[in-house]
Amino acid sequence: MKYFKNISFVILAALFSQIVILAGGNGSLDSLRSLVNNSEDEVKIGYSLDLAKRLIEYSKTMEGITIAEEILHSAKITGNVKHELQAYSIISRGYLIAGDLRSALNYGDSTLQLARKEKDEYGLGLGYQAYGPPQMYIGKAQDAVKMLDSSLAIFTEKDYPLERAISNLLMASVLATTGQAETCFPYLEEAHKTFSDNNDKYRAATVDLNMGLIKGTILGKYEEAINISLAVLPYFENVGDSLKIATGKSTIAACYDAIGNYDKSIEYYESAINLMSSNGNVLMKANFQNNLGEVYKHKNDYANAYKYYVKALNMFEKYGISEGIIVAENNIGECLLSQNEYNDALLYFQKALEKVDTKNDFYKSAILYRNLGSVYLETNNLSKAISYFHRSITAGEKIGILEEVFPAYEKLAEAYGQKGDYANAYKYHKLFGEVKDEFTKTSNAEKISEIDTKYQTVKNEKEIELLKKNQQIQELQISNQQVYVFALILVLVLTGIFSMIIFKRYKVNEKLNDELEKTNNRLISTNEKLTASEKDLKQLNDTKDKFFSIIAHDLKGPFSSLLGLTEIMKEDFDSMTADDLRSMSTGIYNASQKVFTLTENLLEWSRSQLDMLNIKSEVFDFNELVNENVKLYKDNLQAKRITLNKNLCKESMLNTDKDMVNFTLRNLLNNAIKFTGHEGKINISTSVEKEYLKVEVADTGIGIPEESLKNLFKIDGAISTKGTEDEKGTGLGLVLVNEFIEKIGGSIDVQSKVNSGTTFTFTIPITN
Repeated sequence: MKYFKNISFVILAALFSQIVILAGGNGSLDSLRSLVNNSEDEVKIGYSLDLAKRLIEYSKTMEGITIAEEILHSAKITGNVKHELQAYSIISRGYLIAGDLRSALNYGDSTLQLARKEKDEYGLGLGYQAYGPPQMYIGKAQDAVKMLDSSLAIFTEKDYPLERAISNLLMASVLATTGQAETCFPYLEEAHKTFSDNNDKYRAATVDLNMGLIKGTILGKYEEAINISLAVLPYFENVGDSLKIATGKSTIAACYDAIGNYDKSIEYYESAINLMSSNGNVLMKANFQNNLGEVYKHKNDYANAYKYYVKALNMFEKYGISEGIIVAENNIGECLLSQNEYNDALLYFQKALEKVDTKNDFYKSAILYRNLGSVYLETNNLSKAISYFHRSITAGEKIGILEEVFPAYEKLAEAYGQKGDYANAYKYHKLFGEVKDEFTKTSNAEKISEIDTKYQTVKNEKEIELLKKNQQIQELQISNQQVYVFALILVLVLTGIFSMIIFKRYKVNEKLNDELEKTNNRLISTNEKLTASEKDLKQLNDTKDKFFSIIAHDLKGPFSSLLGLTEIMKEDFDSMTADDLRSMSTGIYNASQKVFTLTENLLEWSRSQLDMLNIKSEVFDFNELVNENVKLYKDNLQAKRITLNKNLCKESMLNTDKDMVNFTLRNLLNNAIKFTGHEGKINISTSVEKEYLKVEVADTGIGIPEESLKNLFKIDGAISTKGTEDEKGTGLGLVLVNEFIEKIGGSIDVQSKVNSGTTFTFTIPITN
């Protein structure tokens, strides 16, 4: 789970929005209304129950509740227990979807009590479904699990597949909420199969919506989650189902937040909030406000983050939603901690922890314990800090959340270091590295699996196209044979009307030739697609291989240095002088810098490949950017006694993405220094050509071989070359430079000759 957000409410609300389908038909609302109006007595009540369920399913909750309440009133008068039980359960679910938790609990309890009184097993299953889920909102997750287990047992034994599908959905929501997202998919998949077997595409789409939600907000599969959400949104937009539309948009918003596209995330969250304001669902609105606060926090806009957290908290407190209160209080605490307001942050973390079931909810416990430890660490209360970090690690390890465990190890090492206990500081710093490596390996394995899956998918599609092509050819041959055989029979049997046969054959052949020509064109088109597919497939495979090669090659060096230096420090620490330690520290710092640079470049390149880089235009002075970078590399230039000349034009104001331009300039300047020998020269010049600023970075260095120039900006041709003093690079810098320059609408070119220097020329649009 990437962020400590109120994800559980999104999941539960989306699931609850479809749990009212126990025995409903597949007709539209208008057809159901027509059946209600044209029927009487028991038949009319049955259709009315179906209509109430379908209205709530389409998020028209109050209309559905009103119809169910009329049925409940009538059932009490006539003593019809079956209708009374169904009406109670429908009303309970309707109020839960509407965000009225108290009413949902009251009607759910009434369902359960009536079923027990009448010893009605089917009604008991309905009661557990209605009364169990709201327990999640008042902090009783284990009670919710027990009740849903009971409902599953009843509906499985009595063979009620649709009701069992509902219980599966609810169980998935509970598991996702308590940090066990991976275990919830079998429940969702069984529900999906049930709906698909009943040819219910709408409800199957709702299950897909929840799968996308969990993948995007908990498992971190952002691209997959966005694609799923966009695919199913039309189902809900066609019927005006505002709740599910908002859920889909919030999933997309959460994914954009996770990948750093904050403006898109804010846009989708605001749309979801407006939808919930229109339909009056305060619970979902509060949830989205909380998540919007998270986005602003990630943007370092703490004022807006705090504003939305408080709005969400006020709503959760008003309706007694303990789950939401815990999350909002924690988020407010984190916001205050980021601004060094330690006393207020401590108060919010303590209030949140008091509401957590620490014996069962290890996920929230791990996060809150670590946050409390961080406050005490910042306020120099080291004993309490160490105690809370240990508790955080214990809680995180119980459910194997490595992502939450290794930050606590790092904090613990820092606390012991401040305390002067260097043995424990070293011990936990080592554990931090080991657990983080394990987490990274797991994440990389998942990424590799995704790339391989994509590779196999493309390969399979190609094989399918080839099979289709062969089948088309065979069908065409069979068709030709049948036509000619038929024509021969006509000639033998109908010789008396020879002229008619000739005419008929002429028409048949004319039509056949047309079909042959069309088929041939289709085959040509198929071949062209297959050729392009094969080319893309090879490029994808080459890119994947190069990607892994870069990781394996460029991480090995600095990590070997780190391991070697730290091993020496471990073995000879007591005998080392201050100069030895200073030298070792310099080596460790340099190796760490290389790892950081490589990691930063890999992340930026990965984002560019997923098309997740966004241009953030701002007005800035390019000449100032040049001066800043020259100042940055002043020591490097002096170390090699390199002369740097600047010939900059006065027209230097740009309106484009400053970070991308700065990365390009910094990378090219760094390369020029790296590949220029002692007492060499570097020249940076600019000029204006039409609507572009033209920039040249020229050096008198060792140059680039001709065979390397054509692949210089491609990932499959990226190379890591040592500089004149064995300086090492990542091999990805120029690949990213090319990506960035193209992204902002410019172009880049390189001219070089071995031992005569290199000139990089790139253009930047003056306005974007």
